[in-house]
Amino acid sequence: MRSFVFFFLVWPIVCRGLELGWTASMSNWPFIAAIFHKPKDKDLPKLLCTGTIIDDLHILTTEYCMVTPVNGKPPFQTPDVLKIWVGSGFRDIDNKEGGDAQLRDVSEVLLPSDQDLKKTIGIGKNNFTGGDGFVYRYLDFSILRLDKEILYNKHVIPARFDVRSYQDSQKQYVPWKRKLDEEIDWIPDCFMAGWGYDETKIQKLHEKPNSQRLLFNRLKFTPRSKCDLAYCSNCSLCGNSTEHLPNIYWCFSSQTWPDTCPGDHGAPLYCPWFGFQRGNIKTVGAIFGILSGKPGTCNKARVPGKFTAIWFAYNFIERVLNKGKFPPPIAELGDPDWAY
Repeated sequence: MRSFVFFFLVWPIVCRGLELGWTASMSNWPFIAAIFHKPKDKDLPKLLCTGTIIDDLHILTTEYCMVTPVNGKPPFQTPDVLKIWVGSGFRDIDNKEGGDAQLRDVSEVLLPSDQDLKKTIGIGKNNFTGGDGFVYRYLDFSILRLDKEILYNKHVIPARFDVRSYQDSQKQYVPWKRKLDEEIDWIPDCFMAGWGYDETKIQKLHEKPNSQRLLFNRLKFTPRSKCDLAYCSNCSLCGNSTEHLPNIYWCFSSQTWPDTCPGDHGAPLYCPWFGFQRGNIKTVGAIFGILSGKPGTCNKARVPGKFTAIWFAYNFIERVLNKGKFPPPIAELGDPDWAY
């Protein structure tokens, strides 16, 4: 898989309700997808959330995204109302396909099964309701299967998933069954790109969002103790505490904008330092987690973003793809190298 060298464009765009503050080039984010709700041809598309390209037929996002009501209609999002947009940093999908941009229908929406849950975290129920009334998910993932393959080009490339397997991650990659703060107080910065929108402004399908661009920001690691304190100091968020999600998530914060928006849910956390190293060649980066659903509205909650660690999705992805071990073994690569 080709390496990504990130040269970021850094002119700020301050949009109401957007956590992410700079326009993102698809040359730097070719694995990003936009997920739209578009039930009828005459309807303008409503952005639901952000996705990550797994391969030419599958997009990874959150379960939260698939159970979010649209225009007051109850979940669950069905394949016939979903559209996937890749290869473009602009949100307007009407009459814009061409060049590197591609629009696809969804043939199937897949969620973690009881088998995935038991194999990954040893429990059989994915959802629980916090003290704040918000429904959290241990494995906040969903996979959208497309009706036909997307075509790879310089602006459409699958993401790097650079942990050899879920089993390897248990042994090598995380301080398993221990609080993350006992092992890690600091890790290098990471980046996130998403399609966030102001949910207070997007109540009807004919209303357009404040920004038409994919945006990104640089995020700093927030230790678990500080992250939980940030959530529990807000009375409406106290149900989201460590005991509910042991060792499953990482917290990252932006020093520029205070909070993420619903359209950012499912956005990948890309860490340039994360991954494998070959000889003297530096790591090229990989997906470290995806932004999980949380309570609070755009720029209101003022709490760190919680990213579900990506290796918790591997058993689920492996079952859905049914192509053997996921991620596939990487030939001629040495031991994993971590920056911290």
